[in-house]
Amino acid sequence: TGPPAYIPVVMFHQPWCTHCKATIPVLEEAKEEYAQQLATGKVQAQYPLQLFFMSCQGAEEKKICDRITGDTYPSIMAFRPH
Repeated sequence: TGPPAYIPVVMFHQPWCTHCKATIPVLEEAKEEYAQQLATGKVQAQYPLQLFFMSCQGAEEKKICDRITGDTYPSIMAFRPH
């Protein structure tokens, strides 16, 4: 396989988290602005960032989130694709 097309950045959040509620709109706006800058060539990146949001509300999701974040919300992490 070839190199990754992007670097995934994930925000782990909970619906009851007030900091999460405040951070999500800011990151969504930044995500849109970054995409526009990539599209117009204002920003160039060999491996652009791609932002994802993961709700840690469900039982299975919470297990994954707790293993990765240690039950700290919001947590924003960049991952290196395999």
